[in-house]
Amino acid sequence: MIKEISDFLSSEDISTIWKYLVVFIPPILGFFTKFIIDHLGTKRRLLMKYNFEQKAAINDQYSLYITPLLKDAEELNYRLWNLRENIHKKWNRVEEKEWNNPERYYLRSFAFRLLSFLYNLQNAEYSIYHFDAGLSSRKQKEYFKFIKTLKYFFCQRALLDSMKYGDKDENHFYKDYIIVYTKYIVKENGELCDLKEFEDKMKISYDEIKKVIEYILKLKEMKIIITIP
Repeated sequence: MIKEISDFLSSEDISTIWKYLVVFIPPILGFFTKFIIDHLGTKRRLLMKYNFEQKAAINDQYSLYITPLLKDAEELNYRLWNLRENIHKKWNRVEEKEWNNPERYYLRSFAFRLLSFLYNLQNAEYSIYHFDAGLSSRKQKEYFKFIKTLKYFFCQRALLDSMKYGDKDENHFYKDYIIVYTKYIVKENGELCDLKEFEDKMKISYDEIKKVIEYILKLKEMKIIITIP
């Protein structure tokens, strides 16, 4: 092909063309090289920015919800230990007509602590759904898995199989209703009510949380039998 072109062009013309190519090719190659480098660099910068923002958001949510959740978990844990030691006294066995009796503080405070724990547990779980959890630390991933699992101890009947725990069909509530129950302790301004406000509200109506109270009433002494395969 070069021979065919040389038949129509003189050596001087070919020399001139080469001179122009030498002048124009480097800038063209430089333009495309710069474009590729800038494009790759932009993608890398955007990825780094995305990772940084996601990690920062996950850390913020982790810090925001872990403190109130741990506080409520600790208070509920103390109440459960107390119930375990005094289950024979049947403090949690109260007829419905007595639920608002001033002397039945144990039952009402128990319900309040359980609802508060479930509320913060639910918020902690939902807080991470809008972020890339794959960018969280190993400790945070374990924490997120843990909080996603906790609610099943109240809602999953199959977990009671190995415990030989009475009527498992009654002693649970559905996890999809947790959001309905926990709304009971949220005030109109979005803040959680305190125990006194909770008790005042119960005097008006407790229909929304009746299932939770009945869950507490049915807690009873049991011998836990766990089979390890």
